Amino acid sequence: MSEAQEKRKRRDFVAKLYPGDAWKEKVASMPTEQITAIYLRCIRDAQKPKPDKVERKPDTADELRLF
Repeated sequence: MSEAQEKRKRRDFVAKLYPGDAWKEKVASMPTEQITAIYLRCIRDAQKPKPDKVERKPDTADELRLF
């Protein structure tokens, strides 16, 4: 993998850490050194990117309803 591909991979990984366009815009303007620091910290701490959308389970009759 070339150096440019590795940088793109790291930037994409960091951009996917949090949902939302504001974070992705912030990541796009970060210097490469900052992206690398965030990426390496996440690898060290085994942090994975969060999905953009959280799926909700449909309501079931087994759930307790308070109201």
